[in-house]
Amino acid sequence: MSSKAFQTDLKRGQVAEKLLFEIFKSWDWKPELAEGYFPDWDIRVKSGKTVEVKWDVMAQKTGNICLELEALNHSKADVLAVAYGRPIKAFYLLEMDKARKFAKGWGNKKKVGEFKVESALIKRTLFLELLKPKIIDLQTK
Repeated sequence: MSSKAFQTDLKRGQVAEKLLFEIFKSWDWKPELAEGYFPDWDIRVKSGKTVEVKWDVMAQKTGNICLELEALNHSKADVLAVAYGRPIKAFYLLEMDKARKFAKGWGNKKKVGEFKVESALIKRTLFLELLKPKIIDLQTK
């Protein structure tokens, strides 16, 4: 049985997924949104690439981006999209393999969240500088 916190996080994640889905749709990428329980990926676009969407709701407050190792290793998606801000101000997109390799090697790891999942915590400025993700800035629209 899922906890109330898990259900809240799941619903919040679906908001981020739907927002990114609509952005991809406006670009005519012909996105497909995974429905129900489908752990492999969240969105697939016309190129065949798949996207895992994570909304780090604490990032704006803490200044850190949190990369949960278990979630990265579990996903079969090609691309990681990190939603930033509350409300969402941007999406940071990068290749999943690059995110996995970085998170695994990052020295600052902590157990976070309800289930105390091992996660790499990196200052947002360093995340942007070192990983150079594609940025979808929603504040300029």
